[in-house]
Amino acid sequence: MSSNTLSLCMICKNEEDTIGHLLDSVQGDLFDQIVVCDTGSTDKTLDVLKSYNVQIEHFDWIDDFSAARNFSFSKATGDYIMWLDADDYITPQYYQALLELKKRIHEFSIWLLKYEYAFDEYGNSQASFFRERIVKRSLNLQWNEPIHEYLKIEHPYTMLDIEIHHHKKAKHTERNISILEKIVEQKPQEARNFYYLGKEYCDAQHIEKGIPKVQRKSVVFGKIRA
Repeated sequence: MSSNTLSLCMICKNEEDTIGHLLDSVQGDLFDQIVVCDTGSTDKTLDVLKSYNVQIEHFDWIDDFSAARNFSFSKATGDYIMWLDADDYITPQYYQALLELKKRIHEFSIWLLKYEYAFDEYGNSQASFFRERIVKRSLNLQWNEPIHEYLKIEHPYTMLDIEIHHHKKAKHTERNISILEKIVEQKPQEARNFYYLGKEYCDAQHIEKGIPKVQRKSVVFGKIRA
């Protein structure tokens, strides 16, 4: 078996308006396996998925994105795993770049790619950053935190200007606030979660609740940590 096989893993729920666009953008020889983990769609998402050659998995939603992503990763069989969100997509230009990357993907265990996260009305990028995007499956990396989840990187990695485009069409502010409020109650020492909760409050126009959370500093073992 080739040492460069690549699985694509995604999670989704009620993404009938976006998942087809994403799946159209990843058709071809790039991925040896496409795993889509549905967390309880009640719209036509599953009907859309069934019209594509993808592996559909089901996971009961427990207010934990990391749990869902880790489940999707557990279904991967490729030597490497790439992840995307249901409202992401890959342009033809960067699909070709990924095909070229696949030939030498074994050179690193972790690849960070550029995430074009927000665009203005004219299609110009307003926010971009690098994210852990492709990882070697044998590392058994696990997603952390129930929301605004991340893979903890403790191995050598490299960064490439290959772009993944994100076009968010729906806001889930109330859902996010509900999850974050529970996390903050459970982990009051974690400043990271206070920041995200404050940001969600501000997005919901609850400025008076949001600003103190964003500015908060945590006291951990008698030391101040930003």
